[in-house]
Amino acid sequence: MTCERNISVAVGRWFGILAVAALAASAQGPAVSWDKARSHVGQLCSVEGPVMQVQQTRESFSLHFSKNLKTDFAVIIFASNAARWPGKIDALYAAKKVCVTGIVRKVAGRPEMVIADPSQITVLGDAPEALAAAAGKAATPAKTGMPAAALPAATTTNVIEATSQEPPLLLPFTCDVKRFTGVRRGTGGDTASGNPFRQRIYVELTLQNTSAHVITDIEWQWVAVVMSVGTATDQYTQGTESQIELKPFESKTLRSDEVKMAGITTSRYGQTSGTRFRGYYVRVIYKGRCVFKEANSPEIEQDIESYLEKLERQKRSGKKS
Repeated sequence: MTCERNISVAVGRWFGILAVAALAASAQGPAVSWDKARSHVGQLCSVEGPVMQVQQTRESFSLHFSKNLKTDFAVIIFASNAARWPGKIDALYAAKKVCVTGIVRKVAGRPEMVIADPSQITVLGDAPEALAAAAGKAATPAKTGMPAAALPAATTTNVIEATSQEPPLLLPFTCDVKRFTGVRRGTGGDTASGNPFRQRIYVELTLQNTSAHVITDIEWQWVAVVMSVGTATDQYTQGTESQIELKPFESKTLRSDEVKMAGITTSRYGQTSGTRFRGYYVRVIYKGRCVFKEANSPEIEQDIESYLEKLERQKRSGKKS
């Protein structure tokens, strides 16, 4: 049984290496500078630059290419994949110029790239600017008045900065939502009360795996709100799809049900009867946590989340009874 498990792990790693090799082969053109990565979001490419700092949390290693940690390009290596590397991440890459290949994504306004295998990153040499920055930081006298000569010398392996905050769940995939609104179509010409019409709307979610591994345990939820013009009451339509799986570097598009609307309009009063689309809400759940949500307005987000909470309370009370 142990032998079979070891063979399975070895085969899985081999296929992961093949996927990374195919990724690197398909990245066309010369490597771009790290400060140009922002213009390549969503693209497969190679990025070069100096690793100025390595930041470690319980969940990941972040290789930062400048002092602006929250805004400038970074490379993410999940702690679960760190065992694939032949040594400590900080010792391998701190104060080194590297070239990384993968898909550039944007998280909280910062461009970054998630890599899952050592074959996605190559050391090109030392990074003098990173060494100088580390030496300057170590040479700064402490607030207690300790002379600079008594401070330890700068090294390339002691660049890790710990964080006391709870680390965020870094996603190995990206999310993109688009709404499609069909053309209003007349249904039989003018009537005594106005012009009848029909219209359809749906929402699409595109998931892009940015890692060389299969990702599972993804769920997406969508809700659409349509208002009855005559009574000003809302009607909610919703759907859920769970156990979504993404293969290495796969892009998958999920589509909601079509929301149908109909009504009557007049040139003088606008829509006078029927239904009117108010908005949509999309939520992505990964490993039991909400990692992405989007609505077409803050008001719609608040209304739909209140509606979902009400349904959850009703569900819990039904189970208790």
